[in-house]
Amino acid sequence: MTRPVTPDIQKKFHDDGFAIIENILDPAELQGYRRVFDDLVVKADQNMEAQGVENQGITLKGKRYFIGFPCLKHEALKRALFNDTMASIVSDLLDPTAFLYWDQCVIKYKDEKSSFAWHQDSGYGPVERPHRPYLTCWLALDDVSVEMARFGCCPMESIQKAGIIWSTPGAKKRKLEWGITVPRRARR
Repeated sequence: MTRPVTPDIQKKFHDDGFAIIENILDPAELQGYRRVFDDLVVKADQNMEAQGVENQGITLKGKRYFIGFPCLKHEALKRALFNDTMASIVSDLLDPTAFLYWDQCVIKYKDEKSSFAWHQDSGYGPVERPHRPYLTCWLALDDVSVEMARFGCCPMESIQKAGIIWSTPGAKKRKLEWGITVPRRARR
């Protein structure tokens, strides 16, 4: 196995707090994961239909889906999460003793009305503060343009200026206008 994290990617991650690793899935794997996520959406829709609702928490039927711990719902996702490629990425960017803290997939369709607010992953969850570094992985299953995704990463310099913004119930939302928008092309 070729390790996907090069010295340049490692430097970028440690300098900026994020890095982009291209093409870690082959086309057959990508198609397989698309089918798995399509299946998760169908199940979420069926669950909402059975309850007679159009949303569950922040999941909006047909627009966006937040599915917690999908690796417990699909063996293929468990294999994807706990494979040699992911182990090498985590080991090379953090350390070999890292562990899974949270497993969630977000599936968002093109729909401006269902966007979700800017946030720092570091500001969520019942973790010690300050917490050990952790890694958030985004896997583009389809081509994503700047107009459609508005997914962004903030360079470490900006994070250090703002600090971690802890999410607390009822807290006033902050709008921050810095960051790098990340368009991605799914591998074909």
